[in-house]
Amino acid sequence: MKRFALILAAASLLPSSTLLAQNANFLSDYSKLASDDNSGFTLHYIAPGGADRLANITGIMVDQPEIFLAPDSKYKGFKASDALEVSEILRAAVIEGIQGSMPVVDEATEGTALFSWAVTNIRLEKKKRGILGYTPVGAVAYGVKTQMSDVVDNTRAFDARIEVEVTDAITGEVLFAMVFDVVEAGVEAEWGQALILAEGLGRRVGCRINNSRLDPEDRADCLAIPVSVQ
Repeated sequence: MKRFALILAAASLLPSSTLLAQNANFLSDYSKLASDDNSGFTLHYIAPGGADRLANITGIMVDQPEIFLAPDSKYKGFKASDALEVSEILRAAVIEGIQGSMPVVDEATEGTALFSWAVTNIRLEKKKRGILGYTPVGAVAYGVKTQMSDVVDNTRAFDARIEVEVTDAITGEVLFAMVFDVVEAGVEAEWGQALILAEGLGRRVGCRINNSRLDPEDRADCLAIPVSVQ
């Protein structure tokens, strides 16, 4: 697994769609993304014959997420140690979600897919002195306080976008990709919700892969699994 990298990226225009004004240049190819209401994501791509390929996945490797702060983030004092901690915790949550549908593995063999992802377009604000140390209720409930204490105590996060690419772990071929906004522009993305949504992302991806093996009448409703703040 590659180590986590905190990247302060200068986002560029996304030519394939007006739905997203910026991208982080994380995905291999943004031009193939298209709007698809049935996918449950803002933008989505599946390779030709991808549904059959998904059905043949026997295990999945989950990489650590890369984290991109928005170029216009008011606060950029996100320490590398905090970024690594957040990355490890979010990866663990995604793994927990996926494991309900398929094995998560550490080595690539035939039939293994690689789940690569990034949390992008994050705008941070430093908390005012009066609320430093205040922890949202959700953060307490899901253990974020103890695991990401510096981040939770000192910053507020606004906006956030998830970019995911699932590839053949041997050939590197992109099987499917997706982009979606976790919250609407200008809305605070509470740290206490991060683990819930990350686990939901893992569950939805696992559900999607599992559905590819089933007859239409037997498929689960993957869209019912929340991956964004409603």
